[in-house]
Amino acid sequence: MKQLFYPLIFSILLVSCTGSEAEQNDTNETNESTENDTTTAVSDNSNEEEYSVDFQRIVSAKIGTYQEQAILVLKESPINNQGVITVDGYYFYVKHQKFLDLQGTFTPKTGLYQLTESYKGEETGYMEFVIGNAEHSFWAPSPSSEDQQELHSELLDRGSADDMNIAIEFGEYGYEHEIMFYNGDGTDDDLVTDALKVAIINDEFLAFFIDVTGTNGHVGSVSGVAKITGDKARFSQEKEEWEICDIEFDLSEEDQIIVIEHSCDGWHGAYASFDGVFSKLK
Repeated sequence: MKQLFYPLIFSILLVSCTGSEAEQNDTNETNESTENDTTTAVSDNSNEEEYSVDFQRIVSAKIGTYQEQAILVLKESPINNQGVITVDGYYFYVKHQKFLDLQGTFTPKTGLYQLTESYKGEETGYMEFVIGNAEHSFWAPSPSSEDQQELHSELLDRGSADDMNIAIEFGEYGYEHEIMFYNGDGTDDDLVTDALKVAIINDEFLAFFIDVTGTNGHVGSVSGVAKITGDKARFSQEKEEWEICDIEFDLSEEDQIIVIEHSCDGWHGAYASFDGVFSKLK
């Protein structure tokens, strides 16, 4: 019996040690897993570090029933203890070229901007938006107004406020040309001036608004933002799957802009065109 008793004790001890080692391995794996999860969580929240300094964003927006082109310049203060950032800035419609002040907040966790608009100290509007998400974006006359109009936004540029200078150059141009229209008895000639308004941002982006008149009173307009490369700027916009408007701007001359359109029939009447040599008015 004694001969069997000692091997049995040894076997029990071996199993016990093996089990302890397995438990230790499980514990180590659990700790490693927890450490990895913690690392992932920290990594997911690492964006908070970049909000510890002042940032600026340049945002392109189409606002309202007629989707007018606007440019927003937003300065964001460092994030506070509630996870909210104070925003000060301004914006302008390219068509009107007047600055409106913006004040409000940005919540990085949701990406939501809530901004009050004012002009010469008086509140003139309110907007909520998530950049790139039109579903959760609108402009309204006031925060409580039910008249919520569409707002589509796109980020153009961002960076540290200390390093990011914003230079905006406004310009108004005209293209004078003759049109011929039917007056009921015959045709008459008339002289019209097509309008081109631009805002050149940091020599990188050309925000524009074009309004034209063609033969028989056909009209058209288009607005957007074109990327500047050298002395050219190009714009492309899709209305339907089969309708894509491409416009080229030649900026090589100091006091004029040559506009050449490609397939923009859906943006103007049949006898109107965005083509033209637009000379600087002011």
